Amino acid sequence: MTTHGNGDPGKTQRDRAMELLTHHPDFATQTGRLRLLTAAFGGVAGAEPILTHRPDLDGGPQGAAAGLVDFLAAFGQLGDRHPLALLLEQVRATAGDDQQGPLAALIRDLDAGCDQPPDAACPYRSLDAFREEDAPLFFGRGGFTDWTTSGKNPATCRSWNSA
Repeated sequence: MTTHGNGDPGKTQRDRAMELLTHHPDFATQTGRLRLLTAAFGGVAGAEPILTHRPDLDGGPQGAAAGLVDFLAAFGQLGDRHPLALLLEQVRATAGDDQQGPLAALIRDLDAGCDQPPDAACPYRSLDAFREEDAPLFFGRGGFTDWTTSGKNPATCRSWNSA
């Protein structure tokens, strides 16, 4: 993980995440860590492996944070989000005012590195058939179509019967 955007240029995203996690009160205990994970990923489509195959959260906050940050970084995206960003949003919900800015910046940086889904309003349907409900996506060709089919266009194909 590299540093982007508003992050401290001397720290990687991994270092920033570990620092923010280890200083959060809920991350001080194993119970608190499990509560954060469950709140962040419970019910999120595709996140089941995070909850079932997570790294060991025993021991101190530093070791647990290192294992969890590395695990989430290697996990891949959940939709268009970084899994570590989802966890940090949960941390941010109960963090103090002094942590809001750094958490928001890191969440933004993590998600910025994720692939975004294509624009839903894209008119290109790949190989899908065009349907009547797609008509609003296609406009501005009426004049050209009329000119092409009017016979005034010298490049217009002639019918088979005309020779």
